[in-house]
Order: sequence, then structure tokens, then C-alpha cells
Amino acid sequence: MKTKSRGKTNHWDRDGAPAVAREHQYRSSRKGTAKGSVAAPVHKRSLYARGLLLVVLYLFQGVPMGLTFGSLPFLLQTRSSYAKLGVFSSASYPYSLKLLWSPIVDSVYASRLGRRKSWIVPAQLLIGVIMASMAAAVERWVQHARVMQLTLFCWGLVFLAATQDIAVDGWALTLLGEAGSGYASICQSLGLSLGYFSSYTVFLALNSDEFCVRWLQQTSAVIRLYTFLRIMGASFIAFTLMLAVFVKEEMAEDLTLVPQPDTGGLWSALRDAYAALWSILRKRSIQRLVVFLLFSKFPFAAHDHISSLQLVRRGFPRQQLAFMAVLQWPFDVIGAIAVGRYARNSRNLKDSLWRWGFFLRLMLAMFTPLLIHYFFPRGESARSRWMFVAIFIVSVLYQLASDGLMFVSTSSYCARISDKRFGGTYLTLLNTASNLGGTWATPLVFGAAHRFGYLRVALALPLCGLLVYLLLLGPTLDYLEKVPASAWQLDRGPAQAVASVPHRKTLRCRE
Repeated sequence: MKTKSRGKTNHWDRDGAPAVAREHQYRSSRKGTAKGSVAAPVHKRSLYARGLLLVVLYLFQGVPMGLTFGSLPFLLQTRSSYAKLGVFSSASYPYSLKLLWSPIVDSVYASRLGRRKSWIVPAQLLIGVIMASMAAAVERWVQHARVMQLTLFCWGLVFLAATQDIAVDGWALTLLGEAGSGYASICQSLGLSLGYFSSYTVFLALNSDEFCVRWLQQTSAVIRLYTFLRIMGASFIAFTLMLAVFVKEEMAEDLTLVPQPDTGGLWSALRDAYAALWSILRKRSIQRLVVFLLFSKFPFAAHDHISSLQLVRRGFPRQQLAFMAVLQWPFDVIGAIAVGRYARNSRNLKDSLWRWGFFLRLMLAMFTPLLIHYFFPRGESARSRWMFVAIFIVSVLYQLASDGLMFVSTSSYCARISDKRFGGTYLTLLNTASNLGGTWATPLVFGAAHRFGYLRVALALPLCGLLVYLLLLGPTLDYLEKVPASAWQLDRGPAQAVASVPHRKTLRCRE
């Protein structure tokens, strides 16, 4: 079969890749170079090293997420109303809207630095510089509850973290090779958990006077927000410089498509990249999966964003909540690894453990507000040991359902079906839908809780979730089970068009 692209004919083999790409891979492998390693299996020791690199990259991505979703709302909750916290929650929107600029990240890069590192390096450097330089101002804003300034600060951090996420997701699809592709979701879960854990749980524990006095035998808090931001900013800068200097990105990882000469320049490349994105969005299988991801998390919005704040307002000590999260983290890691090993061998999302996680999470989202309302009146009764144990068990089970069963299963499935020729944008689309499913209802939930009360909203959402599963989520799982693997692949026309982009010495646009 032959297809024409800008006046030049490419011959396609049975696998749907240009024959010239196959020939290039064959010649490169005969020479023993890294350029022909696309289809070659990755050595086990090298696989572990690449997996560790991905874990660290996702860890640095999780740090701004922990600040935005966890620490700063927690510090503001005694100084601000639910309405103001709802305004602050809009800082998470860049992470949910990253699809808008993902084709740019996927197709424009500096060839000397690397296709993915061209975006990872500057994004992480900017995050480090912003954290280190604005540390004093951020601490003042928190003390005086300057919500708008904090929202803009976190908006910038989340935007840069989302840009880094696009590049890391695309790199993960090819960095581990075909044999290790199933471990990408495990690396993502472990890295994000570590980053979120360090900037939320560890920071709040070390920032608490009561925790440090009781457990660390200190006279006051070990670390303040100003110091933490300075330390994390310096860590970002140091690691990013080492990544830029010592880690070499294999530029031939995407040789299933080979760029062809073109006179259209950068704007033509971007136009073709967005055309390929439009081609992906037109697929019925993608549309059904996106709708599924958008509505699969909203029943848990009240539990995810308000329950811990409500628990503290009811008298549960903040230092105990921080210590509980420290004890819980090993369970999260073990659960993510166990679920990841199972999910990478499942044929589709229905065969994975996603449904178990959804219903377990739904049950706990209905039980937790009742537990808080009836067993945590304001006062000393909230300090009893058995209450600590009860909340700890509920928290471990909920995190296993959300971060283990649901998140890892979904991530593994999306990585398996994504077209690696356009990996960054393809996986970003699915991750964006998943992230937006957990954030689009947050301001509405805060506003509803401010007007109708936490208990009513927290009980109403899981009941709506049951109805949504019966009408939408369950039928979609049955539909996705029947979708063939070819239905997820990018059409040859748009893929070939994106491949036909200019060669330059310092700038290349691919795919």
C-alpha cells in the first residue's frame, strides 16, 4: 500500500509503519548504535534504572501537587471560608487543561537537549526558581489569608508541573520499552505518591509544633513554609541540572515515523500536530473513554477535598492526622505495586480491579461523613485512641481504592492503548480527562457545602454516583471490552502529516 505526503511517497509495511523507518532501524541495529533500539528489549538492570528515573521525575511533579491540593488549603482552612477555598481550588485547572498545549510539547523540541528533556528541564528549573525566590512572600500570604495571590502562585506551579507531566508521560511510553511498558503506571503512582507525601504529609508533620514536641522531642516546629520552599526549590534546580548534563535521551525512540523535508516551517508542524489531535478526538472509542473518565470521580469530590478539613474543625488533632498519613504511606506503596502487577496483565479495564476500587471508594465516601458527624463532636472526645484507629483504617482502605485500585488500573490501561507515535498528546488526553474528572466539581462542591452543609453534600454525591454507574460507567466498561486494539491507533493520514515536518540544526518538530 502507498500513501502520499506532501508530494513524497512512503511505502508502508504490514505493521503500519513506513518501510523506510524499518530499514533505518535495521541498518542502525547492524551498526550496534542506540538508534536501532526501538524494538530491542531493554536489559533488566537498565529497566530498573529507567524506572527509577521515571519515579524521580514523577516525584518532582507531585511536589507542587501536594502544595496546591494539600498543604496550602490545610493551612488556610482556619483562616478562610469554604467559598474562598473554592476559589483557591481553581489553581488546579492548568493540570486539567494541559491537553490544550500538549501537541506543542509533543512536536517542538531542541534536538541537542532531547525531545522530552527540552520541556522537562526548563519547566523544573522554573518551578525551583519560583519556589526559592517567592518563599518569603508565600509565607506572608498564608499568614494573612491572601487567597488571590496564593491562587496565582499555585496556578503558575501547576501549569509548569502539567507541562512537565506531558513530556514525562510521552517519555515513559518508550523509555521502558515494550517489555516494561506495564510498569509505567507503577512508576507514576510511586513517584506522585512520594512527591505528594513529602510536600503534604511530611511538611505538615514537621510544620506542626504539637507533632514535633510530642514525637521528635523538639521545642517547636522543625520546618516552616519559608524554609521548606527554599529547600524544595534548591532540590529542583540541582536535580534538573544533573538531568540535563548526565542523562542522555535517545532521540531515535520514536522511529516508527521518520520526518520528511518540508518548507512549511514551525507553524506547519504545529498545525499538523493539532490535526492529529483532532483525529484522535474524532474516534468513537476515545470519546466514550473520555466521558467515562470525566464522570468516574465526581461522586468522591466532597470526601477528597472537604472531609479532612471537616475532621480538623471537629476537633481531630492536626498532628495526629499528619502522623496517620506517615503510617499510611507504606500501605499505599505496597498496594500500588500489587495492583500494578495485576493490572499490567489484564486485557482491558473491565478485567482490572477498577470496579472493586470504585464500589469500595463509594461505600467509604458514604460512611466517612456519617462517622465524622456523629462520632466527632467538637471537644476532647475526638482524641480517643479507638477513634484514631477507626479513621486510620478508613483512610488506608480509601487510599487503596482510589490511588491503588482505580488510579493504577486506569493508568495502566491508558498506557497500554496509547499510540506511541504520538505518545505525549495521546496519553495527556486521557490523563487530562481523568484529572478533570476529579477537579471540575470541586468549586461547586465547596460552594454547595458552604450553603447546604458538608453532611448533605457528602451523602448526596455517592448516591448520584450509583446512578451514574448504572446509566453510564457500567455500559461503557462493557463497550470498551469489545473495542479492538486497532481502534486506538492514530490514522495513517494524520500521523504521516505530522511526520512531515522540517529538519533544523537546533529545532525539530516530529511525529
